[in-house]
Amino acid sequence: MSKNNDLKPEIRFKEFTNAWVLKRINEIGYKFSGLTGLTKDNFVGGKSIYISYLDVYKNNIIDFLPDNYVNIHNHQNKIKIGDILVPTSSETINESGMASVFNFETSENVYLNSFCFGVRPYDVESIVPNFLGFLMRSKNIRKEIIKLSQGISRYNLNVNNFLSLQINIPNDKNEMKKIASLIDEIRQSITLLQRKLKKLENIKEFLLNKMFVSGQANFPEIRFKEFTNAWVLKPVDEIATVKTGSSNTDDATHNGIYPFFIRSEDVKKSNKYIFDKEAVITIGDGKIGSVFHYVNGKFDLHQRCYGIFDFNYVSGKYFYWYFSSHFLERALSQSAKNTVDSVRMEMITKMDIQYPNVEKEQNKITLFFDNIDSSITLLQRKLKKLEEMKDFLLKKMFEIGQEKIPAIRFKEFNNTWSKKQVGDILYENNVKGFKTLEVLTATKYDGMQPRKNLNLTISFNIDNIVNFNKVDINDFVLHLSTFQNGLAFSEYVGVTSPAYKVLKIKNDNEDYAKYFEIVFKSKNFINKLIPITYGLRMGKTILFKDLQNIEVIKPEKREQEKIHLLMKNLLSSIKLLESKKEKLENIKSTLLNKMFV
Repeated sequence: MSKNNDLKPEIRFKEFTNAWVLKRINEIGYKFSGLTGLTKDNFVGGKSIYISYLDVYKNNIIDFLPDNYVNIHNHQNKIKIGDILVPTSSETINESGMASVFNFETSENVYLNSFCFGVRPYDVESIVPNFLGFLMRSKNIRKEIIKLSQGISRYNLNVNNFLSLQINIPNDKNEMKKIASLIDEIRQSITLLQRKLKKLENIKEFLLNKMFVSGQANFPEIRFKEFTNAWVLKPVDEIATVKTGSSNTDDATHNGIYPFFIRSEDVKKSNKYIFDKEAVITIGDGKIGSVFHYVNGKFDLHQRCYGIFDFNYVSGKYFYWYFSSHFLERALSQSAKNTVDSVRMEMITKMDIQYPNVEKEQNKITLFFDNIDSSITLLQRKLKKLEEMKDFLLKKMFEIGQEKIPAIRFKEFNNTWSKKQVGDILYENNVKGFKTLEVLTATKYDGMQPRKNLNLTISFNIDNIVNFNKVDINDFVLHLSTFQNGLAFSEYVGVTSPAYKVLKIKNDNEDYAKYFEIVFKSKNFINKLIPITYGLRMGKTILFKDLQNIEVIKPEKREQEKIHLLMKNLLSSIKLLESKKEKLENIKSTLLNKMFV
């Protein structure tokens, strides 16, 4: 940290001129502990909110209330606005002490997970919580905190040394506000761009894996009708120049001027450039055949990356589309294994590129696939809105407060909902001895499905089926992945592994099984399973004796049926959009295969 007598930042709002002050963290606030003395039973049917380790780790500012609940029976420290929340240990040294700040106005009691501690400002009115949140994740502070951790398999933060850590802060609260406001605007802009970029990258990666195949024909099977000339085949070294870079990963700088292409999907920054070209980039080792970049301008290039540029006969963008869809196949053909460890220069230079020798046709093909990408992106947005609507309805229609009625409901119903335990609705019923029924297995999204429909090749002794548990229509199955995916609902009659437990509706007159299909796969229900899955060994399932105590809410059966119908229609709309998206992707894949020779 800076030890200058005149503590001022290099860049500053012009209206502030006073020096910043250097303070130890324990001069700003005092330490308090997270939850103590609790067992897993405290996390069953909890009423009080707590901030988890992951909430702290993933957010430098916690300006929301998470869906984590605990029962508090004795004195525990409550979180307040402005509290600095700090994890005590981490799996890697770089994640050590990843602090955040709580900044959410609420009347609820909020607590801190036991794997963290807090620092409460002596005078919360003198600080700006968001400023502290950004400050504690700043590069210089992170560098100092990392020095305070030690360990081998896990890294433990030295709490006393953390409290003695010196940080620079403005003396003027207004300066804190302006800094926090500016960084928050930038953060929101970055988050928005990251979401857009991630969505496009996912679509691009999927499509590039499905694209073009090479052939020996001179004409594509599908083509824009105004073009009739035969296509041309040439190796890369006859239509472009191929060179490796000369830089190392260490040359990357956070605030560099030029894009720096390294051996990954990530593009770093560099203060120097070694090429000023329109180029296609691929990596020389790592995820070979799946990482490609298109660039037009100045850039830096890693010594294990290949740059392809100075194109003849083809445009750079056309080459990008063709090369990115064919190179994996080319690389695998040059390897004796099913994988490729590294790329040799001749794998690229001697690869055949097929192209129309009419520039207009190249441009139309490139534009055509760009437009398909745009259509897929539009569908993605619609899908996201529907998913958000679904999540909103699940939250508002399935969660009740003190009034015991949901926030949104059908107008003809006004009775209060009732809180029940799973054991009030389901009972365990494992019946064996059925040799001729087909075998069912639990899936992530589609409940219990016949194993034969899933193309599974799991082998088992046919004589052992007599020990499998019978499953009927409208049964639920407690399986090995229930803690992640909820209970599996069955629309089939069959048998399932004896490692699974079959659960049946107790009273068909009161409870509609398909309503509970939604409940038992909801995010809210799966979160309630966390306490009873704590310490569960791989290959073991949740026990019904633990599951039966989980609380759920339910309306009368008629309302259950209407809610199920609404959610069914919504899910059908989502599946329809997903189907349209998949068709577009298939069309694109097919056309890429047919429109390129």
